[in-house]
Parts: sequence; structure tokens; C-alpha cells
Amino acid sequence: MLQDALVEPILRQSGPGYEPWNGKRLVIVASDVAISEQFVFGVVGTETVDAIRPGISPDVREKLVPAKQMGLRFPELEFTVFLHSGSVLEVVCKALHIVVSS
Repeated sequence: MLQDALVEPILRQSGPGYEPWNGKRLVIVASDVAISEQFVFGVVGTETVDAIRPGISPDVREKLVPAKQMGLRFPELEFTVFLHSGSVLEVVCKALHIVVSS
């Protein structure tokens, strides 16, 4: 499991050419997910992660406004996963764990 202290540097550095992940299998686990929005293209075979970046889109952030106005609180960890197919996954959660294997 990835230690939480390492999440932010990896979010900043991940993407094409991120050497520790090249050619590896990634399992990305978001814990205590408050919101998740996906735009998914179907693929045959294995999908490739192009990048994992901190933050969410303005559209997803706007969807949080009514809940925040009612007093709901959201975890601070926000990230977006960009896949080679063009699929995008945006998440607001408490913790992110990335398991890297051969």
C-alpha cells in the first residue's frame, strides 16, 4: 500500500514516463469515497493510465455546492485519473492507495 504521505508527490509526478510505474500493473483504491464521476470508453484488453493528477474539474466541483450549502463536509483529497482510452475518473475521498506490481 502507498503511504498517505507519498500520495501528493505521486499525484504531481505521475503520467507518461513516470518510471516507477512503466510497464507495471496498478491497482488504484480510493477509500471513503464521497463523490466519484466517470466518463468511460469501453476498451478490449488492458487499459493504460496516462496520468493521475490532483484536483477535480469545475463541473464536478459545482455539483458539490448544494451539498456544502446544506452543511455537508467533504474529504480534502481530490484527484482525477486520465486513461489512454480517453476515459476520465474524478474522485473526492479520504484516502488513496496505489498498489504497483509486475
